[in-house]
Amino acid sequence: MRTITTPDWLKKLPGNAYLNSQEIVRLFGYSEKTKPGQLVNAGSIPKPSRICEKSFHKNLMWQVSEVREFIKQSGEVNGNQSKAI
Repeated sequence: MRTITTPDWLKKLPGNAYLNSQEIVRLFGYSEKTKPGQLVNAGSIPKPSRICEKSFHKNLMWQVSEVREFIKQSGEVNGNQSKAI
């Protein structure tokens, strides 16, 4: 899993704001061609907070407060693993 720190722009957003798929993929340092569903299944990014369906298209949305918590928890896990090695 990639190590990530919370960027300043994410800290400034209100906790009830939402990020879309493109923003979440860029935030975690993946290529724009990477599908967020694959990253969720791999546990690399959090599960979306909201799914907005429009006919045949689904928009995945992540709530900022949940993304911050995921980053915090993954940082603690990575920190503990590095100490154990």
